[in-house]
Amino acid sequence: MRILITILLYVSMYSVNAQTDLKQNILGKWEFVKITTDAEKNSSTQAKSHLSNAQKDPFMRKDVLLIFRENNDITFEVENFLMQAKYVIKDSILTIGAYKYEILRITKETLYLKALSDSMSANYEYKRIETPKKDKQ
Repeated sequence: MRILITILLYVSMYSVNAQTDLKQNILGKWEFVKITTDAEKNSSTQAKSHLSNAQKDPFMRKDVLLIFRENNDITFEVENFLMQAKYVIKDSILTIGAYKYEILRITKETLYLKALSDSMSANYEYKRIETPKKDKQ
């Protein structure tokens, strides 16, 4: 019984640490690199037709920068235009408004997201162009 309780405590503490790591690692400014879709993997005419007719995510484009802040604000920057929204990370799911993305992998330089809101699966790759400044204490 003690072993089971110890294992459960260890697993729950690991889950909390992983959640905190995601929230800290995503902070900063990210630039779009590329999108990979099922249609690119699948050469069928039906898949290509579906992709061209599908509603595309307006914020996951080459000219949009994503800026994640510690207070759960995200800023979309397009040239001189800025738009703010709130984001939530729960487990490995990033929610921005009605859009949901699975955080596949995040490193100091790269961020990989998978769109969960689309009927046609899309993976997004970003590179970090700015890290948040640390507060001096």
